[in-house]
Amino acid sequence: MALYAEGTLTTTKSSMKLACAGGLCKMGISLNLFLLLFFSESIYAVSALSPDGLALMSLLRHWTRVPSSIKLSWNASDSTPCSWDGVQYCDFQKLNVVGLDLSSYGISGQLGPELASLKQLKSIEFSYNNFSDSIPLELGSCGLLEHLDLSFNSLTGELTQSFGNLRNLRLLSWKLFTLMPTNLMARSRRKHE
Repeated sequence: MALYAEGTLTTTKSSMKLACAGGLCKMGISLNLFLLLFFSESIYAVSALSPDGLALMSLLRHWTRVPSSIKLSWNASDSTPCSWDGVQYCDFQKLNVVGLDLSSYGISGQLGPELASLKQLKSIEFSYNNFSDSIPLELGSCGLLEHLDLSFNSLTGELTQSFGNLRNLRLLSWKLFTLMPTNLMARSRRKHE
């Protein structure tokens, strides 16, 4: 069965054809182009946050208690986390987080391996919270890290050999007394001699 009228859809069992009359095809193409651009812009807007921002947003999944200041300022629709609460230093050209200071925020939960995704991170100040469980092994891959303060939390376990890779580490505060891998202690002694 086929219907033939100018500007209407013509169907047969074997194919589907569009008979164009006037500007109907142009309008259909324009509508398709508009929809394509609209949805591609929407997709872009969802993923506009920098990789460091995405890593920080992923940390929230490991935290069971988060203060309202973080909930309000950590926004996935931002392009960069550089203005977020607790982001102490940021490289605005590369949109990389360089320093995090979340000390005394009352955060509960685990640290989360996503911290290692912050490749330009030099300072982590997470003291006086309620982080529990062990320190993620992945943190040992933050090669630029100079300052790590995790004191006055409920962290358990020992620092592993992976922390020996932190060649720039100058300050490490974990508990009242810190257990360090032998090679990390040796490097620390050499820096102070």
